[in-house]
Amino acid sequence: ICIENGIDGEIMRIKPVDASQMESELRILVIANLVASKRVDIAISAFAELSTGKRRAWLDIIGTGPELELLKALAQKLGVLPNVVFHGSLPHYQVVARLQASNILVHPSMSEGRSNVVLEAMAAGRAVVGSRIPGIKDLVEDGVSGLLFAAGNKVELRQCLQALTDDAELCARLGQAARRAVTRQTHTWQHTADGYARLFARILNERRKCVV
Repeated sequence: ICIENGIDGEIMRIKPVDASQMESELRILVIANLVASKRVDIAISAFAELSTGKRRAWLDIIGTGPELELLKALAQKLGVLPNVVFHGSLPHYQVVARLQASNILVHPSMSEGRSNVVLEAMAAGRAVVGSRIPGIKDLVEDGVSGLLFAAGNKVELRQCLQALTDDAELCARLGQAARRAVTRQTHTWQHTADGYARLFARILNERRKCVV
């Protein structure tokens, strides 16, 4: 029996990305524990090589962990530290605010379960650029509701980001398709609660039969 986690209704109310939002500024978001397996380093490296024209570009990183100082040092070495914002751990309402301010979510992890970070970004109507691994590719349809790249491949990640940077309409279109995909699958906490209620009722009913 698989009962999937839900998505906060507040996230579902975030307005999807509009292409016009990307005319003067680009905000890319990473939400992850700062450990080696999350490969936040390649997100920073790909960001450093991104061609954004006259637009200001920012990489917002939410999370903390043992890789924090190494990642800061990498951003400094690549000359992008002023444009990479390390937010640390944030309360949920601030995560929602950062998600709302973003255009793209990057999830470069090497391994995942069923990623709530990806689901929430999709629900917010954000284009997701993620590793082509189970747990992400099961949610994101490449070229339809997001873009996928080979896990750990910085070049492919940069190419995906460049494609969305160069084509704001594509970015908006992928985000809108992502929201529709999540909505169709009814990933709500009410749906999750109903699933547990049915499971508990079934267990209790079977227990009564055993007692009788």
